[in-house]
Amino acid sequence: MEEAEKLFYSGRYSEAVRLFDRVLHLEPKWERARQHRLEAENYLRTGYIPPVALPSEAASAFGKAQSASRVGRYEDALALLQKAHLSMRQAGIQRWQEGLDFEQKLQENIDAEKVYQEGGQLFAEGRLDEAIERVESAARATGLPKYRDRAQSYRRVRD
Repeated sequence: MEEAEKLFYSGRYSEAVRLFDRVLHLEPKWERARQHRLEAENYLRTGYIPPVALPSEAASAFGKAQSASRVGRYEDALALLQKAHLSMRQAGIQRWQEGLDFEQKLQENIDAEKVYQEGGQLFAEGRLDEAIERVESAARATGLPKYRDRAQSYRRVRD
């Protein structure tokens, strides 16, 4: 049971499930073993793993990725997230839904930033309507005030 819990708490869920099965074969009424086995199996099956249950290296990289994202460093965040994914795979976890969702959001922000930059270039060229459309597109994609404010600023210049 001690080894199974070490595996469980280190995020090595598939290995932990096997050991919990052995524990439950010997002690079928051990509730904690049953509960941890079900949690581990659920994490592996659904890919929904709470942050507190991530392997420590993955949790660290994921936390840093979230911090980088909050300050708009999306490329850095994506690199850190990929490090977290690698750590998860090394722990035997192939599916991590929160990581996949976050990766999609990061990619949307990266794409929006590129469109926003294109809008700035168009504005510098005097192509105001196209610039406004690009920046508004970035605002719609992300909901970030930075893009909405810039589009509004461009509209004031145009008007």
